[in-house]
Amino acid sequence: MFEILLSGGKELNAKFQLAKRAVENGNKKMLDVATLMVQGKAKEYAPVDKSTLRKSILREFDSDTGKVGSNLEYAKYQEFGTGIYGPKGTPIVPKRAKMLAWKSKSGQWIFARSVSGVRPKMFLFNSLAYLKKNIKQVLDIASKAIINGL
Repeated sequence: MFEILLSGGKELNAKFQLAKRAVENGNKKMLDVATLMVQGKAKEYAPVDKSTLRKSILREFDSDTGKVGSNLEYAKYQEFGTGIYGPKGTPIVPKRAKMLAWKSKSGQWIFARSVSGVRPKMFLFNSLAYLKKNIKQVLDIASKAIINGL
């Protein structure tokens, strides 16, 4: 019969707890860097009129998830397009009147029976694609944070 004696169990358990914290911190660092990268590119790619959309692009993250986006109602229309360029693929026409009417930036009234809409800008989608291309950098930062935590 063999007898195995294990010593140093408490020390080993302490090392495992340290490793767990290091991995959690590395994951948090990864989400921090990833959301910062996506937010920066989204602001760069977003269309600019008065910079309202750019200023509204925010990020948040916790230990499991990262989010980047805007709370502005029109952000989704800039991202996905409208009219013939949007999800429905049809021109924009008036619902209750014979003509659409709006003021231009110069203050002049413009009238039209229909408009094509706006092309999708895909500023969030393209910033996520940028992250995917550069994910190795993010993972390198996270792995260094884990190693430094051990």
